[in-house]
Amino acid sequence: MGARVGGLFQSATLIFKLIPIAIIVIFGLAAKSEVPVSLFPVVAGQHLSFGTAFSGGLLATMFAYDGWINIGNIAGEMKHPEKDLLALSCLG
Repeated sequence: MGARVGGLFQSATLIFKLIPIAIIVIFGLAAKSEVPVSLFPVVAGQHLSFGTAFSGGLLATMFAYDGWINIGNIAGEMKHPEKDLLALSCLG
């Protein structure tokens, strides 16, 4: 069907995915609740420090992100990976 039709389909499905997310956010902000807000709501257990609990949550979040799947494809297309990765490390 072509790249143009594929791009239009992808844009349409993006909108259909964003609409429910927007509805959830709007209803969540409009709902009346008696929930106390705290800057650091995470309370570590007796045998865990805050840093250990935070790093465990961060690790789970990083592995849940699907963008890591594409790293192998991107690395396979680099012509000079040692030069490109060194340049990227200097930028960050």
